This record gives sequence, structure tokens and C-alpha cells, in this order.
Amino acid sequence: MNNNAVGIIALVAAIVAFLLVPVSFLLWIAAALTYGGESTASVFMAVLIGAVVLALAAIIVAVVRLLAKAQPGLSIATIVVGILPFVGGVALFGFGFLS
Repeated sequence: MNNNAVGIIALVAAIVAFLLVPVSFLLWIAAALTYGGESTASVFMAVLIGAVVLALAAIIVAVVRLLAKAQPGLSIATIVVGILPFVGGVALFGFGFLS
């Protein structure tokens, strides 16, 4: 696989995770409050966990590419986009919205 394609795939994975994490989290909470412990909430929880794993994988690939000095700008952009879902979660907990 082309070295440029790996960086672009990691960036796309980070963007997908950035979009999926807040949506799946909000839908998970809404489904849990609406349906209780039924399997509907479990689906959104699985999507949330998958999105977090996708973000972590994109960050790891970007860090490896940054250490290898392969397109550092793309690697830094991928790291920033990959970290944003985690920053949002910490901010929500820090401001007391989820406590």
C-alpha cells in the first residue's frame, strides 16, 4: 500500500471516529433512558466503543508515521482530530454535565 494512502486512511478514520463518538454517546444515553436495559442501548454502546478504538488506532498510526517522519503535517492533523473526542469527553465531565 502506498505510504500516502496510509496517512489518508488514518485521517479518515480519525474523522469518522470524531463524528461517531458524540452521536453514539448521545444515542446510547437516550436509548438507555427510553428503553432501560434492552438491547437497543447495547448497540449504541458497541458503536461508541468501536469509535473509540478507531480513534485510538488512528492516533497510534499517526504517531508511528510522525516518528518515521512520513508526512508530518498529515500525521499532526490526524493526531489532533483523533484526540478531539477524548477532549470533548473530559470537558463534559470537567464541567459537570455528565456527573
